[in-house]
Amino acid sequence: MSRMTKKNIIEKTLQIGFFTLLSRVFGFIRQMLMARYLATGITSDAFLTAFRIPNSLRKIFAEGALSAALIPTLVQGVKKDGKDAASKLVTLSFIVIEVILLILCAVIWIYADAVIDFVVPGFSPEQHAPTVPLLKVLIAYIIFISSSAVLAGGLQAVHQFTIPASAPIILNIIFIACLILCSFYNLPVIYLAYGIIFSGIIQTVLHLTGYFHAGLMILRPDTKTWKNFYQVLVKFFPCLITMSIMEINLLIDGQFASYLKPGSITFISYAADFMRIPLGVFAVAFSTILLSHFSRVLVESPKRLSFYLLESIKMVTWVSLPAALLMGFFAYDIFYTTYYSPRFTLYDVQQVSSLLQAFLCGLTFFSLNKILVNIYYAFHQTFIPTLISVCGALINIALNYLFMGSLQAFGLVVATSISAAIQTVLFVVILHAYFNFKIHLRAFCNFLMHYLIQLTFVSTVFYGLYWAIIKAIEANTGSYSHLLLKTFFVWLWVAPLCIITIAALYLTRRIFCIKIYYLK
Repeated sequence: MSRMTKKNIIEKTLQIGFFTLLSRVFGFIRQMLMARYLATGITSDAFLTAFRIPNSLRKIFAEGALSAALIPTLVQGVKKDGKDAASKLVTLSFIVIEVILLILCAVIWIYADAVIDFVVPGFSPEQHAPTVPLLKVLIAYIIFISSSAVLAGGLQAVHQFTIPASAPIILNIIFIACLILCSFYNLPVIYLAYGIIFSGIIQTVLHLTGYFHAGLMILRPDTKTWKNFYQVLVKFFPCLITMSIMEINLLIDGQFASYLKPGSITFISYAADFMRIPLGVFAVAFSTILLSHFSRVLVESPKRLSFYLLESIKMVTWVSLPAALLMGFFAYDIFYTTYYSPRFTLYDVQQVSSLLQAFLCGLTFFSLNKILVNIYYAFHQTFIPTLISVCGALINIALNYLFMGSLQAFGLVVATSISAAIQTVLFVVILHAYFNFKIHLRAFCNFLMHYLIQLTFVSTVFYGLYWAIIKAIEANTGSYSHLLLKTFFVWLWVAPLCIITIAALYLTRRIFCIKIYYLK
């Protein structure tokens, strides 16, 4: 199978990004309804904690680590031996991983009380009691979603990204439907948990259908398959930490937040979900494509790999910086116009918007780490990124202790962003020192200098237009000014202004001497 071209990479990234954006839009609606249904307090903390456990296991076991370990091996198998080899490896991986997760889920179900005590040790008995039955239902979610992830690995190895990218949309649609029903009929939150399990079953069926449609099959593994699977396992266990470090850090934050006042876990969860919108729409989508691309480049043209890394880092920085600035600027408006209600107060809005801004300070580093770790995996090196990730988690814990007392939940989020920045530096330094990998630091600094100048210019124009529009609305719309400035209708003019700003960055990039390979 030939190497993906620049056009293929951008097209596939946009394809995944589009479906991810749709998923995030539905996810936004889901979060808005959830805030109204659960409010902020004991019930919301209980549900979000119970759901975070299988959801984090999904991201740790079933997505990041599994993709990083499985996809490069599947790519090599398809290239050398065709789809049958990939089908055998997917079959074996499916059986082994599902057996392991079934055992894990059984243990968690039996010892649910102890698991909750470990995950949120600061929970009071009133918080602990409703969390346990929710966990016993929701833990089954990992079984179905991990099945989808294994099948998605096979699809991505043959350049089929549509179903893996669109499946979360189905999950969110079902989630929204369950929230509407639970709110309308005032049902207990346990019914929402059962709805999530149903959505996991639907995702598995969808991936299985796409898997067969792509020409892949369920085949008996042979001796070579077991050898390839051993290679996957060797990479898989170190990848558990490296590819899932953000989830691990959020779990750590949750442990610390459980000692804070009720609602802190909810605030961090909502802020993290919004931060994941730009992270998932571009950085995760882009890194998903690059994982298989880097693996092929290393085999076919290894000297070009440093060039592709430079251009990938430039591309991620070019996208993530304005996304962070715009979302940070409108953080309060985002939550005020969508979440504010009698059950989600102005205090709640202020708290979660400040946490979102703290998360966005680390957005570029979160995004860059997604790309940098793929270089290590292209070299089939898992120990070093695992060691770096462990260092990042330890730094996060130390900073949590340092910041939590004075800054509360805000300090926990700041600690997570700082640890991500330190990991980025370690990834780059060790990549150069250990592999003698050319980093092109001067070229990146030159790009960054020109880009910051462009951002300053465009941001100044944006800020001027923003306040000019506000003054025009206040002067000319009379009683309707409140509607256009303090309600959801504000996005009727803010959204186009943001789109114009992004377009200005794209159209003026050559004026500011900004050259990015993927944008040519």
